[in-house]
Amino acid sequence: MRVRFSMSCLVLAAALVTPAAMGAAELARPTTVSLLEADVPAMSDAQLQERLDKIKAAAESDDGAALRNALGTVAISGMAVSDEQVKTASEFLKALAAKYPKHADLIKTNLYRVENLTIGRIAPNIKGEGIDGKSMELEQYRGKVVVIDFFGDW
Repeated sequence: MRVRFSMSCLVLAAALVTPAAMGAAELARPTTVSLLEADVPAMSDAQLQERLDKIKAAAESDDGAALRNALGTVAISGMAVSDEQVKTASEFLKALAAKYPKHADLIKTNLYRVENLTIGRIAPNIKGEGIDGKSMELEQYRGKVVVIDFFGDW
């Protein structure tokens, strides 16, 4: 699958969010941005702990499907997680991967998601082709608001 960047989406995002509305720190790094970010609930510490407990129980039961589902409740929660919560979850998942080597690959995949793909994290650099056919990287837009439209042409 090829990733294509749509410049019309970039223009739309720039029109909706002005640099004056963003802090200097946010302009200095690429970040995931939700246009509905104000509507995204924050995960409480109690919710995080409950999810980590479910992950531990699933790993201990040696049920791969239950573990996969439990891991997804942190990485793909749809909730904003604080830097401290990401640190807590990362340390927990690293220790869990070491304790349960049979599930280490699955745990490490979700560790990557928690550290890099949860709401509010710095977006990883991605490379793709623009609609004009030229090569582009997300890093080229550091400090700018970017909306990425993923689509397939299969």
